Amino acid sequence: MLGVREDIIPETMEQSKQLEKMIKKRHHGPSPEGVQMTRALLEFHAGLIPGEMFDNMIPALIRETVGDEIADWMEVPHSNWQKLMKFKELMGFFLDSDYTGFLGSMVNRLGLALIKRQSLAMTDYEYTPFLIPTELRKVWGIEEIGGIA
Repeated sequence: MLGVREDIIPETMEQSKQLEKMIKKRHHGPSPEGVQMTRALLEFHAGLIPGEMFDNMIPALIRETVGDEIADWMEVPHSNWQKLMKFKELMGFFLDSDYTGFLGSMVNRLGLALIKRQSLAMTDYEYTPFLIPTELRKVWGIEEIGGIA
């Protein structure tokens, strides 16, 4: 379905890891286009988070997710938020796996607010309803409003 030739599909996990290394060695690296796209992404997100308290959190999240080598390729700036990323396991102690409780509820509400704000920004701040799957609504503790959540 993806157009991948069957004769090159790895049969084992070890073969998959070797293929991944070969692909990375050949195709993975810095590029001016990657830097430009990353800069656009960072600028887009900078305008979505209100206030100054969470400034530069997105670069820290990117660095935490992709690692410093790739973040450096994309020229993702360093941020003071990176220091807090070292304590992400500790945050797991305060958040149950289903994000219940006071802190979990705050995380869920912040996530939903960011999704809504991104949606508004992409539509020139015109309200556009979007549907959230039932399972996510349950996990996030979101009630349906007029049949739409």
